[in-house]
Amino acid sequence: MANPFQDIEEGGEGQVARFEEMLKKQTTAFFDLDVYEDIILHYIDKNELSKAFKACELASDTYPYSAVPVFLKAQVLAQSGSYKEAFKYIERVETMQPNDAETIVLKANIYAALGKHQLAIDCIQKILTVGIDGETIHLFIAKNYLKIKDYEKAYEHYTKAISLNLANDFVFDEFLDFVEITGFHKQAIAFIEQQIDENPYAEKAWFRLGVVCNTKGDYAGALHALDYATLIKEDYADAWAEMACVYMNQKKYDQARQTFEKVLTLEKPSAEIYCHLAASMEKLKDYENAIKNYRKAIELSESSHEAWYGTGVCLMLQGNHYQAIHYLKRAIKHRKNEGDYWFVLAECEFQVGNIVSCLEAYKEASFYSPLNPKIWLNWSLVFYEQGNTEKAIEMIMSAIDDLPENAEMLYRLSAYLISAGKYKQAFTYLETALILDFDKHSVLFDFFESNEIKKALYKIINQFRERN
Repeated sequence: MANPFQDIEEGGEGQVARFEEMLKKQTTAFFDLDVYEDIILHYIDKNELSKAFKACELASDTYPYSAVPVFLKAQVLAQSGSYKEAFKYIERVETMQPNDAETIVLKANIYAALGKHQLAIDCIQKILTVGIDGETIHLFIAKNYLKIKDYEKAYEHYTKAISLNLANDFVFDEFLDFVEITGFHKQAIAFIEQQIDENPYAEKAWFRLGVVCNTKGDYAGALHALDYATLIKEDYADAWAEMACVYMNQKKYDQARQTFEKVLTLEKPSAEIYCHLAASMEKLKDYENAIKNYRKAIELSESSHEAWYGTGVCLMLQGNHYQAIHYLKRAIKHRKNEGDYWFVLAECEFQVGNIVSCLEAYKEASFYSPLNPKIWLNWSLVFYEQGNTEKAIEMIMSAIDDLPENAEMLYRLSAYLISAGKYKQAFTYLETALILDFDKHSVLFDFFESNEIKKALYKIINQFRERN
């Protein structure tokens, strides 16, 4: 007869197999508490949450006075999105181990998930009072202050997080996102300059100063800082790559190309750098070489949606619309929610006469990028050119509700309304457009061949000019 406990000393996988066999046969078996914990964590890691929850329940039945199964049950429920249920269990754990750091962290995360950001902050700060300090705690506090728009306190905790571990690039990236959202560039620059004052040869600090200056639009300051970073560490690939990005922002595309090529000599080639290099070549209208480098990016990372998209754009610009459609669809397969991808696909579908596919792509583009006026202008134009002027009018009117200050859309609506014979309504929108951006009025004349209509428009425009 086989010993039912023969695999009790086996590794985690053996215990999981034994647990699953027990469930399958609907029998009972004994597991140590730490074994239950390993089984539950295994299922959590695999995102098999129903099995994890079942294991929690059985562990609770076997060890009713232990906090471990209750805590893990809260963790499973939180991961499954059942935050209110999770909260009930974490409160029970708190009564059993009130100052446990993991319990406090999970409770704070549940508060944050429920949108109770001040309570999340108050909760997590208990960890600081018991002497546990770390960049992840301050990062959590900072992100929750950001949610409630207390930017000063968010900044305070972001900088504390960075100061606790200057090497943590993830924390700095989060801080950089905060700076871009809030416009705290001046404060961020002062903070990094203080680090440089303390250690003038810290190439990472110079690099970070360059990054912040670049996001601020201070390109001269960015290049100055990045020059120092590369002087201190000549083979600092990240600094050279950021320098190339600055050149791209300055529209110095040839310098950007040369600098990205240098980066490829300093580090193992990556899909990201090949994409950047290709983008610089695309801007130089060197489409053949741009495509070659985008394809190198795809060889390194088949899921590089930027590379698929970039190839599609270059092919479109060469007039190869059928080929472009293939690459754009692959880009969308890897990143469905990019409105620009759908927009360019719609343009290509239109060029090859696939009107149904074109309209479907515009619909997706408008869903993911509803505030992009080009989408609405081009989408409505397809209906207009198909003779469905009323649909074109309806579409532009709908978009103007969200973009009331866009003069080009108002001019376009005026043109559609004139085409439909709705002159009084057209002239009302035309006057608003002239007030917003007088110089763009020339777009109107692309829609009309009739000299009579053109004369009427010139008269209205001249009258407006004289009044203003």
